[in-house]
Amino acid sequence: MDTRQQSNYAFRGAVSTNNALEEQKHDNEEETAQETLRPDEDMVSVVPRADISGKCVVANTEIKVGSHLFTLYGDKLREPTPYTIQVASHAHIHPEGKLIFVNHSCSPNTRFQYTPSWDLYAVRDILPGEELTFDYTTTEWQMAQPFQCNCCSTKCIHKVQGFYFLNPEQKSEREGVISPVIRAQLQE
Repeated sequence: MDTRQQSNYAFRGAVSTNNALEEQKHDNEEETAQETLRPDEDMVSVVPRADISGKCVVANTEIKVGSHLFTLYGDKLREPTPYTIQVASHAHIHPEGKLIFVNHSCSPNTRFQYTPSWDLYAVRDILPGEELTFDYTTTEWQMAQPFQCNCCSTKCIHKVQGFYFLNPEQKSEREGVISPVIRAQLQE
């Protein structure tokens, strides 16, 4: 049994900004709900990364700006891992499905919108074969495992550690797209 299965903090279903710490749903209800939250399986694929080890999500067809791609759901953990998304000060979701393979970029082509659930949308048109990315610093206060960024963007922050570690200019650039969790941390 892996760590996710052993967790007493399992969370199933979509993450709601109104209640990110919901109780676990009944098994038969959650399977039905999860099926409706998965993206069109033909729209994206998980493939090996050519430049580094690991996998990524690429578009199979053109994805138009504003297209819904994923809704965040998965097991809830109290501590972050390199693969979780922070949904409360001590709550992190280990994404299920293809979302777990969406990598970081300092100039991403997707971003989360947080109402009524945590949903990933295209912020510009994405071409077939293009990798889907989002900016991890918009959802993570402090990364469980910081890493060197290789996105080659002119806005690259070089070391991805979490929102807390950004300089004032970088924080200001992300102000309109940060998660409610990061916004709450700023007010503390």
